[in-house]
Amino acid sequence: MAASCHEERCLAKLLDLIRRHQDDAPLILLFAAGIVGAYTQATLPARHGGEMWNLAWNLADHGTFANPFSPLKTGPTASNPPLAPLLTSALIRIFRAPFLIYMSSALLSILANAFSAALLPRLSRVFFGDAVPGIFAACLWLPTMQVIPGWDTNYTSAALIYFACLTASILGSGADSKWGASVGAGVLAAALCLLNPSTLLVWFPWLVYLYVRIGIRSRRAVQSIAIILSIAFIASAGWAHRNQRALGSFVIRTRLGSVLYVSNNDCAQPTILQEEMSGCFHSFDPNASIAEAEKLQQLGEIRYDKLRESNAMEWIRTHPGRFAKLAWARFVFFWFPKADSIPSVFSFGENFGDRDYMEQWQNRERRVAYAISASTLLSCLGLALMLHARLPVVWFVIVSLGLYPLMYYVIIADVRYRDPVLWISLLPAGYFLTRLFDRGNPSSLRNAEAPQS
Repeated sequence: MAASCHEERCLAKLLDLIRRHQDDAPLILLFAAGIVGAYTQATLPARHGGEMWNLAWNLADHGTFANPFSPLKTGPTASNPPLAPLLTSALIRIFRAPFLIYMSSALLSILANAFSAALLPRLSRVFFGDAVPGIFAACLWLPTMQVIPGWDTNYTSAALIYFACLTASILGSGADSKWGASVGAGVLAAALCLLNPSTLLVWFPWLVYLYVRIGIRSRRAVQSIAIILSIAFIASAGWAHRNQRALGSFVIRTRLGSVLYVSNNDCAQPTILQEEMSGCFHSFDPNASIAEAEKLQQLGEIRYDKLRESNAMEWIRTHPGRFAKLAWARFVFFWFPKADSIPSVFSFGENFGDRDYMEQWQNRERRVAYAISASTLLSCLGLALMLHARLPVVWFVIVSLGLYPLMYYVIIADVRYRDPVLWISLLPAGYFLTRLFDRGNPSSLRNAEAPQS
């Protein structure tokens, strides 16, 4: 009993220390995340390459959004959103030297991750009326964040967190309509659509939550949300119009049919790493198979994608049991990533480095997977406490985490797919840890009556 009381006093003192320095936390977390990211990059440089890098080089060299696949030049594309390749192409034009391009892209990824860590305490005030859960969430973010240069992942996470903070500030303020801030939020929403169109399943429910919570009879809130949605729609429609002219179809993105085909076939495995090791990925994906790239080149991207979608759906229809097992495994691995083992005799080729690099990479991936799995467990406990406390924001968390992953249950699993919504899991986890440290005095964790800036 005495030991338990001593433990509670220690936890209470630690929590009190955090509260007394909570205003300094964002800067501390910014530097901490930057140091962790720089150390990770220095000890195990992130891999680069792939479709978005191919697009970026094509943009820089030829000025066209085309040829994303390595085996062949397949022409204009909408297989990937445009913003991340555009950013990397700008770095290519500035630096030209491959090493400098790679290092600058890695630095931007590290800065995006650091920015995310620094913003979590601010967003925590919006969620809970208290920065401390966000400080705990940011501490959990440090071992889970990954440096992924050239891809949209790190930028998307940071942009989503900042969008949530910015819109809460705009709609939560009692001031008159902030036209400039609303336009800025609209530009950010447009950027999210052009980084990762699936983020609509996160930021739109967030706007609905803010509107219901604080603006249901506010003309100012309606105006701000209308501005945000209009700008996002115009940007998305503009990109879709480009695709209509280049590809013959008014779409935001293609590639779903191809990915479904790679993910659901006779040799399909739950994760992308398992598919690469089995050789299945190299037989079905146009970025690895010359035969598939030739087929895409012959049919064009739209017709090829529809064909492969039809093939995948036919396989799913005729193999319901096998599909159910794959979908269940991918559901589990989205929330609790699988730390795959790489056989000692297996080699990915030059892009993945030598055996020593592969072993270090595997160990790091295992640590990230374990950290994300632990955060998932803590977030489940936090969600239970949030429901018990009847915090309104819990419904945004449930809706967004219910909608966003749906697509990832039917395609090959990869740990990076979790990143854009990982912060939504981390905040309930931080809430649970705060309540755990604050046991016996839950009143110190205030329930936010309305979103705060």
